[in-house]
Amino acid sequence: QGGFNASLEPSLSYGEELGVRGVRGHRFMYDVTLFHLETSGDFDRYRVPSRPLETFYRNGGNSRRFGAELYANVNPVDPVWLQVAYTWSHFLYKKSTSFYGDIEGNWLPNSPQHQLLTDLAWSPLSDLTLGVGSDTYSKWYVDASNATSVDGYTLWNARASWSFRFSGRGGELMVQGRNLSAVRSTHDQNSTIAA
Repeated sequence: QGGFNASLEPSLSYGEELGVRGVRGHRFMYDVTLFHLETSGDFDRYRVPSRPLETFYRNGGNSRRFGAELYANVNPVDPVWLQVAYTWSHFLYKKSTSFYGDIEGNWLPNSPQHQLLTDLAWSPLSDLTLGVGSDTYSKWYVDASNATSVDGYTLWNARASWSFRFSGRGGELMVQGRNLSAVRSTHDQNSTIAA
């Protein structure tokens, strides 16, 4: 009742990360990272019907994470910049028993296997920048049981920003719209969740 879960054990992790970063002239920059993480006593979020607005935590099992992160920033011509970021996540529970029973081989919740972010910016004037971008996520699972998932989706975004100076001080005014195509991701049990 006081908000402290006395049965929650510390989650312990160890891992490795290897990466390379480079620049080619002033028009291309890249960053590639590979990572591995082993966790014991990984945390799992849940809610209870009597307190639906609160999130609770418990130890959800042991997990192994492999992944890669790639980033590129390209300037093909001076007023145009393209940024692309991709993340591959292979996050699975190892031999574990949790609230859901045996979850060995299940995917960790809230972890899409593929994520792709893009951003294209154009500066027709030195103080004005126009941009469009997208956020793409593959299907992911809602909890450690993997019984419920959210379908993958893509959100389209746009923005306009204007930089200015007034009385020796700088500022920026920005207008941004996210999810302009009003995409809704669907739940695999036929309910609908707003993306």
